[in-house]
Amino acid sequence: MRIKQLRLKNYRCFEDLDISFAEHCINAVGEQENINVHLLLADNMMGKSAILKALRIGVATVFSNMKGAKVANNRHKGITQEEHRLLGEDIFAEYSPSVSIAIKSKQQLYLKKGQQGSWEEKELNWERYKSSPNGKTKTKPPTTRKNHVAGLFRESYNQIVSKKERLNPLCLYLGAEYVHIQQSSRKDYNFAGRSAMEGYWYCLDDSNMESYVFNWLSKLELSRREAEATAGGAQLYGRLPAHVHKIFKRAVQTVLPDIKDVDFVKMTQPKKGRLFEAVFSFKEEGYRRYEMLSDGYRYMVLLLGELVVRSTLLNKHYLEEDILDRQEGVVLIDEFGIHLHPRLQRQSLSRLSKLFPKLQFIVSTHSPLLVNGLYKEQIHLIVEDADKKRISIQPDTDAIGLGAEGVLREMFAVPVSLDQKTLDWQKEYIQLLAKMKKKLSSEEEKQRFRELSGLLAKQRAYEGLEQQLAKQILSLLGTEEQLAEELREEKLLDYLAQILND
Repeated sequence: MRIKQLRLKNYRCFEDLDISFAEHCINAVGEQENINVHLLLADNMMGKSAILKALRIGVATVFSNMKGAKVANNRHKGITQEEHRLLGEDIFAEYSPSVSIAIKSKQQLYLKKGQQGSWEEKELNWERYKSSPNGKTKTKPPTTRKNHVAGLFRESYNQIVSKKERLNPLCLYLGAEYVHIQQSSRKDYNFAGRSAMEGYWYCLDDSNMESYVFNWLSKLELSRREAEATAGGAQLYGRLPAHVHKIFKRAVQTVLPDIKDVDFVKMTQPKKGRLFEAVFSFKEEGYRRYEMLSDGYRYMVLLLGELVVRSTLLNKHYLEEDILDRQEGVVLIDEFGIHLHPRLQRQSLSRLSKLFPKLQFIVSTHSPLLVNGLYKEQIHLIVEDADKKRISIQPDTDAIGLGAEGVLREMFAVPVSLDQKTLDWQKEYIQLLAKMKKKLSSEEEKQRFRELSGLLAKQRAYEGLEQQLAKQILSLLGTEEQLAEELREEKLLDYLAQILND
């Protein structure tokens, strides 16, 4: 499963929004490259989270004919009254009468033709809509139709489970406070692992599934030890317990290389039916229990645990080491990296996307460190057009090699991130440059100019300064063609003076 396009009409703050999620891009050497990460960037209150919630509603439609999936509570499956766009700015404003969320997706599906069937890659379109704020959320085309995505998805699931062929796709939604909001302990997590559908339980809820993840890993650890201890245990439990343990360990060590080992130890005081707990051996700090980890590490360990547990539950028939390489599906993450140290931010998403190369990650963020190194096709800027309508655009250039400073300037519309002293140096540098061009500089000013050149070069400020000036000069002239024809030394000095006065 892969989302290709999202179209919103009168949903929350969007009158009409259209976003396409490319599957490929052309890299620096002119070759086609697969991409599986898409970032949503915008100021606060511009609708990043709304886009992810709309996608969640759209994805939930896929499970409409799978009652045992329990992907989310009903509130997250449909469009609420509050999600209708307000037609005004005060508290008495009317709700938009209608609202719609349209999805275009691509996925491998089992298509029956008479008594026979075959696997085909198919593009599907569906829409979730309401005709009034107090009405019910409906689906177009209706889910009762034979060729609707919900029916096709259920048929494909049944084929995979019964014939043990291919892999079930994974779906997951993570809210901004994922690590802090746990699913109610009253939910039944003491599952037997006999149904692959348990891999979809609450996958689109706001809360995390800490009990779900670690109860299952604890149960598998007990099974693994029994399987290793006796021949009867090995026959009874099979290879799944050892397989999941190995995959979880590999995932954690790949994304968090500071952790050199993952183990499960027997708890002296079992809680909530959990006999074993996960412990992590750090290269510098020794062993730490999960509860002792920082928010950032718990966030990543829990995310990895949930991805591994869901993938292996959905596909218990596939016990090969490359399961994570082959796992397809969609993962929606609101504010990825909000709890992570910048060092972890910079590399964790990249490592995660490489660990699951066929999963599609659609992520919102405020972190420039996540943006740096991405192609322009992966970046979606939510902005307002001249009519104050919110739209999605993509940058003109890739974010490769920009660094945090360049990303802040180009993608987040933050003019500069330099300290005031450096800004003062830049202004003084431009003023002295203008005087030197007119041959009005004193020896002291020439010496100061040389000093500033060295200071700015050391701080790598030249590049940002030149780009800033070039953009402002272009805006004064109007077009690149005019710049080529009209820019002369005298004009440059006039433009510099105008910029300084502004």
